[in-house]
Amino acid sequence: MAMWPPRVVTPAPMNKELARLTAIPLSLEIESTPLPTEFHQPKFTLYDGKTDPYMYVSHYQQVMAGHWRNDTLMCLIFQASLGELGLKWFERLSEGSIEGWQQLVEAFVTRFKTNTRTPKKVDHLLGIKMESGSSLKAYNAKYWETDNEILDCPTNLAIAQYKRGLPVGHRL
Repeated sequence: MAMWPPRVVTPAPMNKELARLTAIPLSLEIESTPLPTEFHQPKFTLYDGKTDPYMYVSHYQQVMAGHWRNDTLMCLIFQASLGELGLKWFERLSEGSIEGWQQLVEAFVTRFKTNTRTPKKVDHLLGIKMESGSSLKAYNAKYWETDNEILDCPTNLAIAQYKRGLPVGHRL
């Protein structure tokens, strides 16, 4: 004898953690796009969540240089470049909330912005001097490393300050 109405079995609620892992933050359009047949995923230095996000995005774009115009592919592969902390962030994005590469980059940088390195100013060069007993090689390394961290340092100023940092009477 059949029971009327038929008994409906409702599935048990999904574990919240499992539900979070199965939710995809990429839009359905991005998520449903197949990878190009000629695509071979490059090896990445995984983002550890502690370094400058701008530098990491730059690194990612360099590694993906042959595909940087393919927004969908850039989004699909990005999560494979993330370490543990980055993946936790990615998995917590709202389902379907990312619709393009620019939006993904903005969300990533916003989240990890506290790790951004502030560029040094020209006045950092003023404090670099060749210490007595140190080598010219060590002075060069320290001076030009600092110079490279300054965004807008005129070459003539960098060279003049380099000379001022040398000891009086130095052969250079």
